[in-house]
Amino acid sequence: MPASQYTRTLAKYIAHLKYSDLPNNVVAVSKRRILDTVGVALRGSDTLAGRTVGTYVRSLKGKREATLIGYGTRVSCQNATWANTVMARSVELDDIHWHSHPGAATIPAAIAVCETIGASGKDLITAIVAGYEGMSRIAETFIFQAFEKGIDFHLGSAAFGSALATTKALNFEERETASTIGMGLLPLFPWRATQKYITSAQIAFGWSSMAGVVSAFLVREGIPGVETIFDGAAGYDRALADKYDPEMLIEGLGKKYNILETYMKRHPSCSLTHGMIDAVLDILSEHRLTPKDIERVDVRTAPIVYDTCNRPVFEDVFSTYFSLQFLAALTIVEKRVLDMEDFTQEKIADPEIANLAKKVHASVSPELTAAYNQGISTAPTDVEIRTANGKVYTRRRLAPKGWPPEGATDEDVNTKFERMASKCVSKANMKKISETVKKLERLDNVSDLVKLLVAPN
Repeated sequence: MPASQYTRTLAKYIAHLKYSDLPNNVVAVSKRRILDTVGVALRGSDTLAGRTVGTYVRSLKGKREATLIGYGTRVSCQNATWANTVMARSVELDDIHWHSHPGAATIPAAIAVCETIGASGKDLITAIVAGYEGMSRIAETFIFQAFEKGIDFHLGSAAFGSALATTKALNFEERETASTIGMGLLPLFPWRATQKYITSAQIAFGWSSMAGVVSAFLVREGIPGVETIFDGAAGYDRALADKYDPEMLIEGLGKKYNILETYMKRHPSCSLTHGMIDAVLDILSEHRLTPKDIERVDVRTAPIVYDTCNRPVFEDVFSTYFSLQFLAALTIVEKRVLDMEDFTQEKIADPEIANLAKKVHASVSPELTAAYNQGISTAPTDVEIRTANGKVYTRRRLAPKGWPPEGATDEDVNTKFERMASKCVSKANMKKISETVKKLERLDNVSDLVKLLVAPN
């Protein structure tokens, strides 16, 4: 393809995408992703980042266009996007597509825009699919090369999801869509150093998403953006990567739906650690083991997991999200799916967890490395627990529970939604939210869903 056509090809797909184009399984998974994300956002409305941004935007004057999840207050569309995105991201349980967080970036933005313009449930679903398909491809194309340059593309890529969801909701044509992509991305270079300051990173993710929405509305008002942002020697792509395959930007559009490959996170830690956590839980479900019983834990995995998550030293909460040692110890002590309340300085200082973490040893497995390189598995992990009386228990996880192609079931999504939303809304309201999402394509106005996403006074 000519070097000047990649941005426009992606924009053309988004502009021409219709609800009637979507296969039944894509619609079904989209509704699961919506329920999962609004549940996480409801929980996130009471985090430090969620409360801070929510309180701040409620203090601002301006149009009352879209609803703050958990609060019920109506604020401007862009501020609702910012705050609701922060809420969805601040629990560290928003969904994953390989190298991006499309749910937190796309769904709050699409809901805010669709509420603002009075769009239907079908419009919302189509906008969300557009955001997932564009954002995931762009992130896959550039993320590793951007990381090498010190750019945290996890944060910056949020603008793609929100921008493309907004252009779809606003029924932009091809040229307007390409222009919005260019407009939204110019200011976004979030540095990797931000990662350690986790609340700041969560807020920055929201800024990125808000930029995508604002860009679309500016283009609608006649402000042009760069229509070839991923093309040519002066493109944004050259700032992100020296070498990359631009065909990845458009590969499989309309045939292969990346939203079907999205992983619903069960644990609030780096997704690369989830195979290990689930393997430990598998062993604990079959054998009654206490921390005192355990002499040694061996975690064997692929280089991508080892290089990112072999962190025997963990001094702050951020580092625990990536530490195989801490997470294995914490899982053995808690014996359950992990929750955000487990990640505290008190847990880090807990002698039982600290002593057990010293018994956890990570290494690279040639067999699992080959499985990862061949695309057979994602974050493959072998766990071996050796007890003081000489017994050995092992479990292999080629992927975390719920990772595609297995995927999360409706029951899995509902269970997590109830776990997230129960701290914010009543059982009766949770049931209404779940039932409304199930019939989302029949809603004439998205506000019928949004009005339910409010915590009681």
